[in-house]
Amino acid sequence: MSITSSANGSTFVMPNLAEMIRLVLEFGDIEAIVGQRHYTGAPVLQWDRHFSASHEIPVFHAYGFGGSGLTLAPSVAEYIASQVGEQVLSDHSPLTDSSEIVILGAGYIGIFTALEIRRFFNRNNKPHIPVRLVAQAYPKGITDIMSDKSEPTRADNYSSMTAGGWVMPVSIEPLANNTLWCSLIQRAQELWLNWSQTPPLNTATHITRSLVFYDQPLNETTMEDKSGIRTINQLCPLNLYPEHPFQGSFYSLSYSGSAISPLHFDQVVAFDNVIQTDTVSVLQHMTKRLSEEGVELVQTEALMDSFEQLSQHFNTGSKTIVINASGHGACSIFGCKPSSPIRGDLVLLKIPTKQLTEQVKEISRYGFWAGGSNYVFLRYTLDGQWMEVVLGGSFIKGDHDLSIRPKTIRRIVSFWLDFFHKAPENKGDSIQKDALIKSVLKRALSQQ
Repeated sequence: MSITSSANGSTFVMPNLAEMIRLVLEFGDIEAIVGQRHYTGAPVLQWDRHFSASHEIPVFHAYGFGGSGLTLAPSVAEYIASQVGEQVLSDHSPLTDSSEIVILGAGYIGIFTALEIRRFFNRNNKPHIPVRLVAQAYPKGITDIMSDKSEPTRADNYSSMTAGGWVMPVSIEPLANNTLWCSLIQRAQELWLNWSQTPPLNTATHITRSLVFYDQPLNETTMEDKSGIRTINQLCPLNLYPEHPFQGSFYSLSYSGSAISPLHFDQVVAFDNVIQTDTVSVLQHMTKRLSEEGVELVQTEALMDSFEQLSQHFNTGSKTIVINASGHGACSIFGCKPSSPIRGDLVLLKIPTKQLTEQVKEISRYGFWAGGSNYVFLRYTLDGQWMEVVLGGSFIKGDHDLSIRPKTIRRIVSFWLDFFHKAPENKGDSIQKDALIKSVLKRALSQQ
């Protein structure tokens, strides 16, 4: 099946997902992933004046970014480093040289912030000021970096390790300060674009064109932006993601016998300059950089639930500044607004790069959004050995369960097979489709 771009009249051939699944079953692997976005409303990026005054410890909050912690981590880290670093440098008392920075949380925001603050002090001739990262969970592969640490488990609910890797501020409300919000988005885009062109991160970070399929008859708002890209273009007139319409209507999906209503995608829009990255290997790389640049990594046995527990990781006699980048685990410490979990499910199809066909390599330059929480991204690991087809997904509010659900895996794979190949029109096609889904499900569950 193909669609035609109205920008240049070229024909775009949709991915052959069935063929990719067959490649995976023969040469690769399949993994089912579940994680939680933690929704708190608008992100919090500011000093906590009340808590700081009552505990005589400066606290800077950086949490509530939902699905956008990955996207905004580079620019948010720079912003935090400037805020915290300048406060330390402006303190002309003898305590300046006894300052220390303690960062709570080792997700994207925490790890990028620790690295940026370390570099800030190095640039300003303060390499002796300790920067300490405190977390219950660190990225996969942490034991290869520091043998005294332990690997994360699903029970750790480590959101940054389960992200799809689409660099785009989605699933999030903007900051009240729109000027700051737009500047953070623009700076983050600049940094990710630079990494997509610079070794070693360019292996796992690449520019894509995102195709967004709109089901206008089901949307009360004309051309509702389910991906979030158009919203960013409207809020921040920077033309970061140029938009190009495609000609014609897409087809209706048939879910015969299913509880899912048929969707009709009658608008197809392409957005340029969208970045795709491999969340796991990039986070591993940044964690290794932390260790190399002298950031102290502390792993706790469990989530902390009091400030007294956190203060055990302060140096006696130091002037400590705390950065709360925990995402969702620190409300009992600081009394912040609790978050509401939003469950997300992914199916990863892992293909060795040496087995990729030219068509699959070409399709990795695109991402796909269709009907809300349905998306497909293709990403490469930092070592260049694997390409991962990320099939999503789900967006279930208030769901605390982190168990793998076979029914959800089946629904995700079935949706995208129908989307890319059309729903089966005869019994033979239905049998082939069902066999593929069963094979994916069996392989995914065998990894649990």
